[in-house]
Amino acid sequence: MNQDIMSEPSLSDKTNSLNQSGAFLQIHILKQLTDHRWTANPEYPVTVSPFISEPKKQQIIDARFRSGATFVDPTTFVTAIQESLSKSEVKETSIDVVGFKTIGSGDFYLCIEAKKLNPQYIDWVFFKQEVKSDVMNLILHTYDSKAIVQLFTTVPTNLFVANTYYEIRNADDWKPTKHEVTDFTVALTNSKISGEYFKSEKTIIDQAARQIIEGTYGFILDKIIENIQKGEKVVSDNGNEIFIPIIVTNANLYICDFDQKDIDSISGHIRKDPIFRKVDSVIYECATPKTVQFPNPLSSNLSLEQRKALKKWHVLILSPKGLDDFLKAMNAQNC
Repeated sequence: MNQDIMSEPSLSDKTNSLNQSGAFLQIHILKQLTDHRWTANPEYPVTVSPFISEPKKQQIIDARFRSGATFVDPTTFVTAIQESLSKSEVKETSIDVVGFKTIGSGDFYLCIEAKKLNPQYIDWVFFKQEVKSDVMNLILHTYDSKAIVQLFTTVPTNLFVANTYYEIRNADDWKPTKHEVTDFTVALTNSKISGEYFKSEKTIIDQAARQIIEGTYGFILDKIIENIQKGEKVVSDNGNEIFIPIIVTNANLYICDFDQKDIDSISGHIRKDPIFRKVDSVIYECATPKTVQFPNPLSSNLSLEQRKALKKWHVLILSPKGLDDFLKAMNAQNC
């Protein structure tokens, strides 16, 4: 599948080592964001911890009554959040790059994991098992709840502010996230290594996806506390904050199209070559780590669709070209 990879000039061992470390890919991502007029922050540290209780139920919250309105002191609400997080499962992690830009009616945050792999040897192949729709789920912070499922609700921390919601929402036909959705993937070595078989590995992609899901979750927790501590405003002036987990990789991206009847019922092997479509973007529906747990979904009254949205987040996976195309599509929304 790597016949279309352009040959590269001979590089020194030191340069090859830097390439394998991902140094240049991350720098390239930062430059792409800056060129498209995004604010870009590298190596953004976050703390991840699952909620074990609902902060709004903590008695420490001090509700004040003035002029007939009810609001909560920001300090006590932040304390309630911190006491509702698991102390035994706290995890420190970081996001390779966080991009920020105000576009139209929203403040967008791109949480990006840079996954540097040599395209001469590595393919990422994606499959569709159960997914039927090619619509990405996004995470929004909003006043206007139209959620698949609410993740977190903030109570008013100011006399002139209403409840706000962090929620998973369907992006519908929004062009920048209009990519195929897949729910199974493997990483392949596309050339034989001397004395060994072709290799395939699933965990490398799942690990990268779960890492950026954790990072995005931790970033959202930081934003929740930051917004509450501000007191005056808990949502941006534009009305929405939108969070998108992204992986940018040098690996070749393919979507595998096949007919299930070509799979042998005895061996489980396919008897006819599938069609491998090379792409620059794909959405991967990935199981969330156990550390990713918001308070509201602790309820047992969730539908099957809501449970799936909680347990399987969507991660946008892009090639370097795919990132450029995505940023151009985002900029076009501001026209």
